[in-house]
Amino acid sequence: MQGEKPQQSIVKETKRIGVGTVIMLVVMLAIYAVLGKFTVGVLLGGLLGSAYAIFNFFMLGMTLQKPRP
Repeated sequence: MQGEKPQQSIVKETKRIGVGTVIMLVVMLAIYAVLGKFTVGVLLGGLLGSAYAIFNFFMLGMTLQKPRP
């Protein structure tokens, strides 16, 4: 089922997860900055990890949405 649109509940929950993930990313980056350990690697790791976590949650929802044979 290529091109299947996500259900509204999946989009809503993915947005909630995204907001929470971004908030915690900012907290993490602030802690690294306060400790003096902030680097570009920390920033890129946080951004890529957060993006992957949100994408993974969305794909989980899409998988569960598929009808069973």
